[in-house]
Amino acid sequence: MDKLDAQVIEIQLHCESKCRHIYRPDSPYSPDISLWDKRGKMFKRMIDILDGTVKNPGVIRKQARKLGIAAPKMWTYEECVHGVQVCKTWKKKLSKYAPCLRIEYLQQRLLEAEATGDTERAKAIRTMMTREESSSMWSSLSYTFNDNGGRSNAVTRVERIENGVTIEYTEQTEVERVVREMTQNRFTLADSSPLCSGLLGEQLGYLANTEVAEQILTDTYTAPEEASNATVLVREEISRIAGVMKEGKVSLSVSPEEFTQYWKRMKERTSSSYSKAHFGHYKAAAMYKQYAQFFAAKLSLIAQSGTPPSRWGIGMTVLLEKIAGLALVNKLRAILLFEADSNMFNRLIFGDRMMELAREYDMIPQEQYAEKQSDGQDGTFVKRLLTDLSRQMKTPLGIVSADAETCYDRIAHVFASLVFQAFGVFITAVTVMLGSIQHMKFYLRTGFGESKEYMTALLGMIIQGLCQGNAAAPAGWSLISAVLINVYKSFGHGAHFTTPISRKQHSTAGVLYVDDVDLFSMNSTLVTEELWEEVVDSTASWTELLTIPGGSGKADKFWLLR
Repeated sequence: MDKLDAQVIEIQLHCESKCRHIYRPDSPYSPDISLWDKRGKMFKRMIDILDGTVKNPGVIRKQARKLGIAAPKMWTYEECVHGVQVCKTWKKKLSKYAPCLRIEYLQQRLLEAEATGDTERAKAIRTMMTREESSSMWSSLSYTFNDNGGRSNAVTRVERIENGVTIEYTEQTEVERVVREMTQNRFTLADSSPLCSGLLGEQLGYLANTEVAEQILTDTYTAPEEASNATVLVREEISRIAGVMKEGKVSLSVSPEEFTQYWKRMKERTSSSYSKAHFGHYKAAAMYKQYAQFFAAKLSLIAQSGTPPSRWGIGMTVLLEKIAGLALVNKLRAILLFEADSNMFNRLIFGDRMMELAREYDMIPQEQYAEKQSDGQDGTFVKRLLTDLSRQMKTPLGIVSADAETCYDRIAHVFASLVFQAFGVFITAVTVMLGSIQHMKFYLRTGFGESKEYMTALLGMIIQGLCQGNAAAPAGWSLISAVLINVYKSFGHGAHFTTPISRKQHSTAGVLYVDDVDLFSMNSTLVTEELWEEVVDSTASWTELLTIPGGSGKADKFWLLR
């Protein structure tokens, strides 16, 4: 696989080196602006003739006469330079009226097409006019209302608190060293999971591809005595999900149509790939059926064999400031740029197919709002409605903000593997994604450029987590949090109430949106003092459950609303 992959990358990069660059014009096309643009270029070619760098000047002079440049053979060097400046001046003057000239030109072409009865051409011109009008409108709105920055996002300094003192690092070697130390620590925090230690950790391994993992999925495993009650309940929930979804499996075959559809909707300028095989290469391949067939077959082979190319085990970390001007290294957002085709694999298998299967079996809890056709605003609305109900019913209500700490980076791979397999993903596909991360080489891109050194797992350890920038991370955390919230609800926590007319009982645990969690505590049978105890118990239960996949609560963001 590595030999094939290396050959393909070499061909892709060679093809790119032979491509010409297509630049965006200064103004939209119209005959008037085009004329002055061509005249300017022609004057430059006439200067080349005078410099003696043109082999066939007759052809250029003939083209010059067609553009209205009289007697091109008689022009001097100074006159040609002046001609270039005149053309630039006219282009600048006409650029103010470029949109109007463009509309006038398209309207003329539309009238000509309608006059000749060419309905297909007329339809295409109308579509073009509508698209350009919409693009112009949204570009203006975006420029007016969006934060257009004005400065580079590339980090050139970081800060770290040492012994209570904030120390600033501005040299390239120091910045890279501090970031490597931070990421080294961040990606090993999930080792705190109870599934990574003790007898259970030895039995499961790092990828949950052992006989014990199979027993857990088939609900034939007996947990060791040392396992906590929360660990046992989470294991039982994973077994239950696997039993419900045992007939549903995620397909590992990638069709050429899926490859083409995926890359056609991607933006070419999206950053990716330490190998330089970026989105543009795959968008170009998606234009041709035979190339799409080849790359689709390659991805299918990787998924079914469980053997990714070693290139997928190299990533580029980019640091972004969450708050402008705040350079504390632990407050920076670290985005990992995966290989373009690797992230397509992750999105297709985990982000799309695994999630669609979970929705088909109705496995996404109602508390999860990071879902299709919903967003964080829906969760906020539910919270507001619940507070209104509390006032109307005169029932005490407790809402605790219990956010998770760096949720994507604090996921033990053994837990993630069990969850993914329970939701119908074959172990070969799980091995491809998690195996690529476990020994990944993390290079760093800052304002100084790309680092020559990399960070990787220490001897005898692995890199944990799903990494921000992984297209499978949102889906992975959604299903992991679904397992945790189901176990949490089995403890009896949440808001419980009965509808006044039908007398149906309803309950909800809270609102989850990625790592943001609001836990509800409400019961008409509880007085205020008892509710406070319930709030404490529910918060402790949720915090303990977060430790099972290797996570932790964000203590500085825990607070009680009411």
